[in-house]
Amino acid sequence: MYPLPMAPQECYTKWFRHKITKSSLSSYEVVWVGKQLNKRFRADPNVSPENIFICQNGDKFEYILIDSTDDIHKLPKKYYTVCFPGIQYSNVPKNNRMKVRLTNKITLELPYIPQAFLESKKHKTRKRRRLLTSKSTSEQHIDFNQQFPRWHVLHNDQNDTPIKKEIMLLIRSLVKYTDKNNNYAIKDPFEGIRQLSDIKKNKELLSRLNIISGFVYHYCRSELGIVNDVLIDSTEYLLKMNSVE
Repeated sequence: MYPLPMAPQECYTKWFRHKITKSSLSSYEVVWVGKQLNKRFRADPNVSPENIFICQNGDKFEYILIDSTDDIHKLPKKYYTVCFPGIQYSNVPKNNRMKVRLTNKITLELPYIPQAFLESKKHKTRKRRRLLTSKSTSEQHIDFNQQFPRWHVLHNDQNDTPIKKEIMLLIRSLVKYTDKNNNYAIKDPFEGIRQLSDIKKNKELLSRLNIISGFVYHYCRSELGIVNDVLIDSTEYLLKMNSVE
């Protein structure tokens, strides 16, 4: 699955194949479309994966941001981990390229992550491997009795509600299908939400939170490691969630 989210159609209508005529990126054209920033670009704008554009000039690619005034800026390296979270070096496809189907008629081969970010991950991976191999055999120990996390609902033979296993198997299948198919994506139920407080102002979002909370509590609480730890005051959310049931 491609690591960047697809932008709405109106963004593609405005920016896809747009030829850049200003700055050091002149002669590049936009081949991957994101959402423009809500404000003018400053030193620390609120940047997320949905704001990323990719432009191309021959076999060269650049990652860019477009602010509210249509000004174009190269994506600073300090935002790589924010815009490409959780990507491991081993997950990057060969040559850092991936074919992405934009429409029924348009398929492009695009970089999976910025090349500079890939080189950084490669360097860190090699350094980590050298540290591991430098340890002597006597220092290494494998505990074969160690218990690893498991899907509690799927492995609990005492479970008297088979529907829970079936639902979890279905969800696992949907997640795996999404990972392998670029044309299918599971929608983020809180997509576009910037602040937690925005949820309690919206009845539809509160209803989604109510459903998600119920699912987590009854199906995968143990898998998520929900124990007695640091919590936030959820009283106000509970009252509002109950009011929309």
